[in-house]
Amino acid sequence: MGLVNDRNNGNASNHILAVEIDTVQNNEFSDINSNHVGININGLHSMNSSSAGYYDDKTGNFYNLTLMSSEVMRVWVHYDEESMKLDVTLAPVKMVKPARPLVSATCNLSQVLSEESFIGFSSATGMVNTRHYIIGWSFGTNASAPPIDTAKLPRLPRVGPKDDSRFLDIILPLATASFLLTVSMVAFLLVRRHLRYAEVHEDWEVEFGPHRFSYKDLYDASEGFKDKHLIGIGGFGRVYKAVLPESKMEVAIKRLAHDSKQGMKEFIAESRSTVNHHPGSTRSLFFFFLSSLIVRDMESLCSFLLLSLNIAVLCTGENQFVYSGFTGTKLILDGAATVTPDDLLELTNETANMKGHAINPIPFHFRKTLNSVVQSFSVAFVFGIVSLHPDLSAHGMTFLVAPSKNFSTALPSQYLGLFNPQNNGKIKNHIFAIELDTNLNKEFHDINNNHVGIDVNGLQSVQSHDAGYYDKDGMFQNLALASHEVMQVWVDYDMQYTRINVTMAPIKMRKPTRPLITTTYNLSQVLTDPAYIGFSAATSPINSRHYVLGWSFGLNSPAPAINTSKLPKLPRLGPNPRSKILEIILPLASAALISVVIIAIFIVKWRQYIYAEVREDWESEFGPHRFAYKDLFNATNGFDKSNLLGAGGFGRVYRGIFPVSKIEIAVKKVSHESRQGMKEFVAEVVSIGCLRHRNLVKLLGYCRRKGELLLVYDYMSNGSLDKYLYCDKGKPTLDWATRLHIIQGVACGLHYIHEKWEKVLIHRDIKAGNVLLDEKMNGRLGDFGLARLYDHGTDLQTTHVVGTMGYLAPELIHTGKASPLSDVFAFGIFLLEVTCGQRPVRQNTNDSHVMLVDWVLQHCQSKTLIETVDTRLDGNFNMDEACLLLKLGLLCSHPFTNARPSMRLVIQYLNGDVPLPDATLMDPNFRILAMMESEGSDLAIMPYEHLMTSVGTISVLSGGR
Repeated sequence: MGLVNDRNNGNASNHILAVEIDTVQNNEFSDINSNHVGININGLHSMNSSSAGYYDDKTGNFYNLTLMSSEVMRVWVHYDEESMKLDVTLAPVKMVKPARPLVSATCNLSQVLSEESFIGFSSATGMVNTRHYIIGWSFGTNASAPPIDTAKLPRLPRVGPKDDSRFLDIILPLATASFLLTVSMVAFLLVRRHLRYAEVHEDWEVEFGPHRFSYKDLYDASEGFKDKHLIGIGGFGRVYKAVLPESKMEVAIKRLAHDSKQGMKEFIAESRSTVNHHPGSTRSLFFFFLSSLIVRDMESLCSFLLLSLNIAVLCTGENQFVYSGFTGTKLILDGAATVTPDDLLELTNETANMKGHAINPIPFHFRKTLNSVVQSFSVAFVFGIVSLHPDLSAHGMTFLVAPSKNFSTALPSQYLGLFNPQNNGKIKNHIFAIELDTNLNKEFHDINNNHVGIDVNGLQSVQSHDAGYYDKDGMFQNLALASHEVMQVWVDYDMQYTRINVTMAPIKMRKPTRPLITTTYNLSQVLTDPAYIGFSAATSPINSRHYVLGWSFGLNSPAPAINTSKLPKLPRLGPNPRSKILEIILPLASAALISVVIIAIFIVKWRQYIYAEVREDWESEFGPHRFAYKDLFNATNGFDKSNLLGAGGFGRVYRGIFPVSKIEIAVKKVSHESRQGMKEFVAEVVSIGCLRHRNLVKLLGYCRRKGELLLVYDYMSNGSLDKYLYCDKGKPTLDWATRLHIIQGVACGLHYIHEKWEKVLIHRDIKAGNVLLDEKMNGRLGDFGLARLYDHGTDLQTTHVVGTMGYLAPELIHTGKASPLSDVFAFGIFLLEVTCGQRPVRQNTNDSHVMLVDWVLQHCQSKTLIETVDTRLDGNFNMDEACLLLKLGLLCSHPFTNARPSMRLVIQYLNGDVPLPDATLMDPNFRILAMMESEGSDLAIMPYEHLMTSVGTISVLSGGR
């Protein structure tokens, strides 16, 4: 930990208090695990320790934290002098300090700490490279440590490869889908490229290889043999002017025709010999061979080629070379060095403690004469260092100039395959080297484990510098030698100034203007003549591989440029990302694709089941009035309970909003198992939907499912009338003017469906619960779920007895026949209900039922009719209007149909256009007289309260609909 050593660990004289955050389990110190926090005094044996983590304030549960998770965490250390208690608390950086500490210990620090003590941090690494960061720090004596503003903290750097989750989650599915298409396109382009640059190669041409140029280079140099580059046309072919891309040299290329293979070998040999007759000359021959061309006169051809030597140029000479890949080279290789099938020069392999050398087979004469100075020279090479463990320091490689190609006595590891302990630093070595070192060797005074150095006769560098380069702004940019990245190095020696420049840069960057290292050293005192040039590398127990991808050299001239586009690729150690994608991720993606297809099929089937409807051919004529179940389902949020407005004997009513139009609707779900009569019922629903009246709730349409019918209405924001009539005590009730306005509106609506519409419509369920109020408190008659249609002048009766208790006319009980006058009876009860503020049937203290109409008749008989008006009005009503409504209610609820007024007459009564009948009609005896007038009527023996019994059900609604 960088705190104590073997001799003073645990000594009281240390006077050290430490809180350790340890990621290694050391049994000698009794560590509990490899991820713990401990309180240490004077040594590394913790007084108390705990696994790294924190306690949740709400639940008290312990949650583990991984110290080496690359996540930012926060630690609080608090010491109380009175209780002598030391608390250590740990939590993620964005969390408030937990109330319960992670580790606590009681200790008298007065016996530990000296009067003046320093505070700070200490850390240490082992064989595995780790980095320890402090992002924020606060301290307080006799006070709490000031809070750290976490929003202003710097970010923790990321070590290692970037997170590929986005690639795996987003890019990979797209790449998988386009893989076959990409392969097809690549194959097409490769075939096309092959056909465009196709050449004829035969075995006997190998011996003439250096004089043969690729067709692609000549094709590119002449821009595809375009006519604008045509110089002339002769009897044996066309001549084109061309400029080689790399060297920028101008050449002339003649395309010759030759169909026969006979004599071609001899011709090439003669061409080569012709070139060799001019040693030291820079003139040479460019040629290529196409099987589709024809030549007739070989002698004339040879004559022309001899002339072409005057305009063709060869790009290399005796004192320079360039390798863009190493296949076919004749380098001297020893140790682990080899040329791979991928055209790479591999200096070391996975073998530990191994060395490797690659030496140019022909030595160079660095001096013109025996006693002259070393001439100027330039070297450029492209290299890469690959390691299975990039976090661990291995050993590096060198470019060397040496008097011998024998390095059998040299050692690997820190000696880089150049020297050994006996000859390191000796003048007689006569070795000049540029080291690219990835290990810090203190015995050689290395500056760090990632540096470039100039070495003369030994491994203690004359001058060294951190690996990197100076950009165009003069800023230094670091490069990691063992980063699996390809880099380029330039070494230049100027004999005039005896200056050595070493420059470095990433592979795709041009040579920087400012060298990385510049020093003055007279190599004439070092190098022998001749001398060999090459590379050396070595490994340690940590596996690393050293590669050279390209190499060029020039004596008394710049090193030829290396064509980086033709260099082989640097291999990767460990699992190949592509193979991992194809072998692991791709099967998972395929399995995921199958799962997605199955899930998609399931979702489609499930949606079909959820939104299934019943449709028949005859419904097409009612199409515009039919809603899709899916639209209604979405509008009501799946018929969620939060949208339930009310429930009645015939179904539930839900509030809904269409997502696009934002129109509010009310949807009533009615159970209907039988298909019998459904067509007629739907026809009636559609017809009812054509009703247009300000006092009727508009029926917008319907939808059918198996066993279910859905009716869609306009939404009334103020809900049903009964919510206001029977509200809780203390809540405001409807005033008299509003009640009268609602009654008049319902009367108008009922009159419309009875007499003014094209058909006679019997509502059959008139009650306060079916009267809905819009935003202006206009009364609208709704819920036509029980209504039936009849043509004018036809039998207006139906024998289906339905309705609500207290509103059913007596003839429905006796005959089961409904008519518009049975609606008038229900309207009369409705008048009494709104005026009195009481339900049609209520239960008294004796558990017997009291009929509202009987109660009003009793008060009418006793001349106290006004006392029946709703007491919550507190007398704020018009007495004449109240008497009118009460008497009209009694008249409309007459037990005999022929005594009830029509709705047209009711409106005239309400408007005062026609006076009510004589008051004697309101006398209780009028019922008995009326019964006697009906000969043989069974009603004469029935009590009135029995006539009011319903065979229907009570509907209870809440909220608007």
